[in-house]
Amino acid sequence: MAKSKKITPGLWSEEEIELLKRLFPSGREKEIVEQTGRTLAAVRQRAYTIGIKTTKSRSWSEEELKLLKKL
Repeated sequence: MAKSKKITPGLWSEEEIELLKRLFPSGREKEIVEQTGRTLAAVRQRAYTIGIKTTKSRSWSEEELKLLKKL
């Protein structure tokens, strides 16, 4: 899917909010990033701000586990 252009940086359109509400709970963050052109951090922050939680649990990646073992 093609990225949509943001008209006003920082402000989220109603369409983007609806997309976030529909896709974020199932862990489809990257799809939101692709469709909105926003960063992953921006998507996660907006979801947190409006109280949307994901229902998908995330496991540690191999790289994250290696980093943790070094600590």
